[in-house]
Amino acid sequence: MVNDTQLTIKVIRIKIENVFNIGISKSTVHREIKNLNYSYIKHRPKHFKQEQNKVSEFKINISREIAIVFRLN
Repeated sequence: MVNDTQLTIKVIRIKIENVFNIGISKSTVHREIKNLNYSYIKHRPKHFKQEQNKVSEFKINISREIAIVFRLN
């Protein structure tokens, strides 16, 4: 399980069922993850029309703007 990069609630549920031979719902898995003080963050895919060069340019520009704002204060 450590080598899995895309652990989803569904995958965790299936692994629990295979290892412990019990049936468990996705909502129960999610609740128990929260009870263990872990957070579950879903991967957010990139939009198919997203242009990487514009994203990089935006990040550079926003960094400059933030630096200017904090220098003024």
